[in-house]
Amino acid sequence: MRSILIIFCCFSALKGVSQEGFSDHPIGLQWQMIKTTQANFIFPASIYSTANHVANTIERIYADDSTLGTRNFKINIILQNQTTNSNGYVGIAPFLSEYYLSPPHNPYILGPIDWSEALAIHEYRHVKQAMNSRVGINKVLYTLFGEGAWGVSEGIVTPSWFSEGDAVYAETKYTHAGRGRLASFEMPFRSLDIDGTHWSYMKSRNGSFKSLVPNQYVYGYPMVKYVYDHYGDQAWRTIFKDAVKYNSSLLFSFKSSLKKYTGLTPSELYEIATKEFTSDPSEKYKDSLLIGNSKKNTVRNYKTPYRLNHGALLYLESSRDKIPTLQIYDHGVTKNLFSLGITNDVDYGFTEPLITWTETTIDTRWGNRDYSDIWTYNLQSNEKRRLSVRQKYFNPTPSNSGDLIACVEYLPSLKSNVIVLNIKGEIKHTIPMVEGQWPSFPTFLENDDEIVSVIRDHGYSDIVKYDLKNYNALPITTAIPAVISNIFVQKDTIYFSSDIGGIDNIYALDLGTQKAYQITNSSIGIQQFSIRNGELLYNLQTSGGIEIRTKQLTDCHFIPTDIFKINLSSPETRMIGLTSNLSSETKYPSLSSGLLKNPFHIYNWSLDPESNGNVFSIKGRNVLNTIQSSLSYEYLPSDKANAVGMGVAIGASYIVFTGTVSQTFGRSISKISNPLKDSIRWNETGLRLGAYIPWQIYHGNLISSIQPYFQFGIYMPDYKIGDRINYQNTKFIRSGIQLSNQRIRASQQVSSRWLQSVDLQWNQSINNKANNISILSEVHLPGVFRNDVVEMQADYNRQSLQDPYRFSNRSTFIRGYHSFSSDHSLWFRAAYHFPVVYPDMGINGLFFLKRLRSRLFFESAQYQISNNTRKFAIHYRTIGTELLFDLNLLNVAPVSFGVRYNHPLDLDKVINRQRNTFSFFIEQFF
Repeated sequence: MRSILIIFCCFSALKGVSQEGFSDHPIGLQWQMIKTTQANFIFPASIYSTANHVANTIERIYADDSTLGTRNFKINIILQNQTTNSNGYVGIAPFLSEYYLSPPHNPYILGPIDWSEALAIHEYRHVKQAMNSRVGINKVLYTLFGEGAWGVSEGIVTPSWFSEGDAVYAETKYTHAGRGRLASFEMPFRSLDIDGTHWSYMKSRNGSFKSLVPNQYVYGYPMVKYVYDHYGDQAWRTIFKDAVKYNSSLLFSFKSSLKKYTGLTPSELYEIATKEFTSDPSEKYKDSLLIGNSKKNTVRNYKTPYRLNHGALLYLESSRDKIPTLQIYDHGVTKNLFSLGITNDVDYGFTEPLITWTETTIDTRWGNRDYSDIWTYNLQSNEKRRLSVRQKYFNPTPSNSGDLIACVEYLPSLKSNVIVLNIKGEIKHTIPMVEGQWPSFPTFLENDDEIVSVIRDHGYSDIVKYDLKNYNALPITTAIPAVISNIFVQKDTIYFSSDIGGIDNIYALDLGTQKAYQITNSSIGIQQFSIRNGELLYNLQTSGGIEIRTKQLTDCHFIPTDIFKINLSSPETRMIGLTSNLSSETKYPSLSSGLLKNPFHIYNWSLDPESNGNVFSIKGRNVLNTIQSSLSYEYLPSDKANAVGMGVAIGASYIVFTGTVSQTFGRSISKISNPLKDSIRWNETGLRLGAYIPWQIYHGNLISSIQPYFQFGIYMPDYKIGDRINYQNTKFIRSGIQLSNQRIRASQQVSSRWLQSVDLQWNQSINNKANNISILSEVHLPGVFRNDVVEMQADYNRQSLQDPYRFSNRSTFIRGYHSFSSDHSLWFRAAYHFPVVYPDMGINGLFFLKRLRSRLFFESAQYQISNNTRKFAIHYRTIGTELLFDLNLLNVAPVSFGVRYNHPLDLDKVINRQRNTFSFFIEQFF
């Protein structure tokens, strides 16, 4: 088992691999650093107050925390403010954390909790887990192989349900919000229960392509909480410490430690902790189903329903086998309108005939800067328009007249506004929010002169009305420590969803009578809905996906409630005193920390998983990932050669600069006198200086990248004998461009159903006649069914065998035949790629088989060989099939491997035989 652990650690860093891209930070942000006893915080100078608050939050909560152990060493934490992405992570290789501080406009992500505090509490809990895991064997692996090995071992030993459940427990414990208090957090379990479905621990642990399975956050939290509640505050410290030290067992250490101290296996704990999530099955028959999933082996979600004037139904389908698409259902016929583009907000606003939504666009050069812009579609004119450019807008909602659009704006300064645009995209009104307040779901009242919006503020929510003439803010409800969402206005009544009663249900506020009512009583939860002509359309989560159901408002019970206090008597400044008082916090001094001078860190010294285990490397980078360096050893299977090298990349400017020095031992090439059988070998020294520009573009649901590159290099071969005595030192220029364009894909689709890529490279010696051109290309097209893909690839390589230097051949050699060198090669492959079955079965703790896929393929290749006396061409063809297995190994490592059968259609001229072959290959390894 020790050897197995080391192998895994060498080949991958699993969750320890950083998600941060190289050279993605925009120039000119004036990076600063705060140093505390817990961490170094690196952030743009414009958000010092938030960075200081994050630092204070971590110091306040974790400075004396020992619930998982007492080990403590500093981590670097990067605070981002240029992206609309709301997320955070902790990486172990390298050991750092990154917070994306733009808060989610959807309150169901974390509830009304302050986003920066939530990130600080949740993500630093992962830091404490990681630090206290570097003991025993993990410490030895770290010493021998670096942070990647430590990260892999920690990931294998510690189940993700504990890591995430424990972090959710922390965010719930240390705030009066957090996901542990969200009714929507437990909704998947309630929806499964009402359909009589209960997945095993093994299936929940590994997930599924075909079924709705609560993720590790959802089922992990009640498991962690159960142990804390029944075995005390120190229980998990004892179990965790025993597990990461492998004290109880080298195989399934966490399971053994949990059993040792609680008497429960993870499966038994899962069954006990999740049994309380139940629903009332009778409620399923109190309404009518309009649209639901009738297919097996997939989950289909039909969301945000609206009834059109002529009675048809407008809604959004977002499913496992289909990218998000707006559709109209009319008298049994479904019409696809269009697919949404890449977006952080898979939803839309609607007032007939205008549909509004947002799409994400990325800065062409800087990956950590992106935007969210508004698009519109007119159902009458079928006109699709982009309304804004390079803005950060969310939740667009048309006015009743259709002439205005209300939205929220989240700025890089970490402040927010409610914005009103006209139909041309011009700003007509800006309503600024107090720092710490975040609006969502802005909606026009009937006269379009006033807007109501949900305001979230440090764990509280309320509804506020804004007068567009003088911008006075009038609180309609008192602030509550719960979620308020999805405002819908009809005449003098404001409808909305809230989980204040323990489950998400629909409430109504009558502005005329100033009374509040609860109008639904679902035990699963209702969030999205619309009302038209007395009909209530709403979404309901089921085991097969989200359904659209309907009932009449007259069938709803309007139950008076005093939870929402309505007071429209005077315009007051809303929620005074709820925003955190930051004046009492420690003011940490900040230091300059630019793109080049932030700390440099060597983090890995092991086999490199990106090179399929052929490369052993020592890697280092600075915190902001603008400098990377490596020292490596590599085995080159194509040449059966060995190489050592050193490289550096500097990405602190618009152009990325690179440099490498390498020494290769035992390169080979076919002899001119006998190119099919014999070969010659030589050693080689290489020096290269280069530059490239990584451009990326989002347009609609397509991601395009363009990367031109240029290198100047010197290759110095050491070869003195045989028919290559004229093999020369070669100074060369390498230029090329990589182009790709691919559509986002649904999770069940085996690959992108629309893809084009070309990698063109030209090598030209400047001191002799050696030159090389190679082209690698790939095209994907939709198959017959939703998840099928037609995949085509073509490679071209041209370089004379008689050239005084031989550049590396990047093209693929046809499978099923023995390889050789040639002057020209053209390889083509066409394959039909499709899913076969979703077994969802395995051996608990060892593997879980989630999907079988297959490819049927045809390959053809033409090779031309010339020497001083003759020229001849070789044409090879083969047909075959691949069977691929997608599984989780040891519950944590996604692995895809396959078996390939080749049936050659031509004689193999190297061995003078025509022979069928079977081969094993790995498509994805962790």
